[in-house]
Amino acid sequence: MELVKEAEEIVRPNRDWGYGIAGYRLKELSEVMNAIAVGYQRRGDALPLGQTLREADAPEGGISQSALWSRLLRECREMLAKQYQGLAEMFQAVSLGFADGNKQSRELRDFVKERLSEEKIRVRQVIFVPVGNDRREIHMVARITHGVNRLTDEIAYLLSQVMGETFVPAEGCKRVFGREYDYYVFRQVETYRLVTGAVRASKTAGEPSGDNYSVIKPCFGEAAMIISDGMGSGRQAYMESAAVIELMELFLKAGFREESMISLINSVLLLGTEAQSYSTLDLSLVNLFDGTVCFAKSGASLTYIKHEDWVEMIENTSLPIGMLPEIRPCITRKRLFHGESIIMISDGVTDYLSAQFVKEMRDGKPQDMAGAILLEALKGNHYEPADDMTVLVAKLERI
Repeated sequence: MELVKEAEEIVRPNRDWGYGIAGYRLKELSEVMNAIAVGYQRRGDALPLGQTLREADAPEGGISQSALWSRLLRECREMLAKQYQGLAEMFQAVSLGFADGNKQSRELRDFVKERLSEEKIRVRQVIFVPVGNDRREIHMVARITHGVNRLTDEIAYLLSQVMGETFVPAEGCKRVFGREYDYYVFRQVETYRLVTGAVRASKTAGEPSGDNYSVIKPCFGEAAMIISDGMGSGRQAYMESAAVIELMELFLKAGFREESMISLINSVLLLGTEAQSYSTLDLSLVNLFDGTVCFAKSGASLTYIKHEDWVEMIENTSLPIGMLPEIRPCITRKRLFHGESIIMISDGVTDYLSAQFVKEMRDGKPQDMAGAILLEALKGNHYEPADDMTVLVAKLERI
């Protein structure tokens, strides 16, 4: 019974906003974060730069210590303002998802209840939860009223007919509908999957590579490939790029936008150490429902898209993260289809790989393709790594 009460509390609408309780709270948090960001920005703007750089306080031909501290304070406030603004945008986006779901789902909830009641299923509560990529999950508290227990797969099939989209029971969902009220979750079926392969080589034998990479599914319906190349090579570069990868994974799972993620990581690198430290960041974020890909690059090498009979290149013109207080990553969006591949490489591979080789390369398993690319790059330097080298290949396949 406690489970039912909890579900009822979640779906209770807010008459003023139509956000529902969870969405309304997220909207409030967004407004708070935005207010903090504006506050930091105003305080930074209030520092008169002309007064902080007084010539009387400065040594001949230089800048005074107080002026340097004032400039550092200004830069820190600007970075904090951007961080809070990124949080505000994330909370706002999620709250709007709840708002749209509540506005659109009232009649649909009634329709779902009515349709399932015809199948001897009583639905006590049903909510539509946004999960990103304009997709949603169906959460319901329900039971059968007559007859024997029914498989949850059968109910998913009925929901698919009602919704006009394919739904399946979520992982961990109970497999049987019984006579007692219970909690069930259904999610839409992904259209594509990614098959990946990766290889890398260190510049110095016995030393860790300064490159790091990751392939994750931050949320249902998305897959992300990341490469980061730390400054130089060896253990220190490895630790720097590993920290970037770890932060990127956390922000992706939390639902941040690409620009906000990179800005926040850039702030962390700038404030984290007195010594100059920078890393490249290369992200390919794939929508597994429609095949669209967002390529986000900061100081990263180019990326190849291998189509059936031609090759496309995604280039970068931005600086690595950690170099300047403000970084503007290169953001490119493309649409991929079944059988097409994304080829991500680090700087150590770029000089020894051509688009012609990628075009003529045999289209096989991603792991084999990655190995062939690395071998071609090594061949260009007499089979000795000129730098840390990483190749990450991902092929989009229709499920």
